[in-house]
Amino acid sequence: MFAVMPYLLMLLLIVCCSSNHRRTPLIKRSGGLTSGEVARIIRQNLNRIRHCYEQLIQRRPGVRVKVEVGFIIVEDGRVGDVKIISSNMDDSNFKGCLRSRIGQLKFPRPRGGSKVNVKYPFVFNPV
Repeated sequence: MFAVMPYLLMLLLIVCCSSNHRRTPLIKRSGGLTSGEVARIIRQNLNRIRHCYEQLIQRRPGVRVKVEVGFIIVEDGRVGDVKIISSNMDDSNFKGCLRSRIGQLKFPRPRGGSKVNVKYPFVFNPV
């Protein structure tokens, strides 16, 4: 089965104090949502986000990517102002895809009507 599929992809989230990717990643955020609430929405949309990496490895097989994405969750739960804060991959198509996919996410309304600033780390590896 593995010979038929040249690349199995796995999105690994950087996690605090554990290699168990089901735990909440080290998310830097401020505002009216918890890190767990932010992580839950990201996990629910991993396939959409992973698609950007799948496109990248078609152009650059075997590449490993570490990227930190910053974004703001506005008062109604939509995402605004998505930025790539850091990345070891300088590929404009990949970065544009990632910004677009993150920008389409819908989060719960932040408590207190405040905006939520998020920095979210991703690690993409071919398996």
